[in-house]
Amino acid sequence: MDSIFSDVINLNKENFASLIEARYYLELNSARLAAERRDENDVRQMREAMADFEEKTRLQQPVVQEDMLFHI
Repeated sequence: MDSIFSDVINLNKENFASLIEARYYLELNSARLAAERRDENDVRQMREAMADFEEKTRLQQPVVQEDMLFHI
């Protein structure tokens, strides 16, 4: 996992832009598929994760875990 982060850090400007572009399109399709395939339990879990994220943001606490849970 560390090598992934170091590879991203060491990308030149053009490669980094390409990485961001690829991620954009992957995330668009992933979000579309997730929306099409979701069930009520998925929606409940997303709402809970978002509420936790907003509460920690309000308290100015780190929100990395809540952000990750929302995207999962």
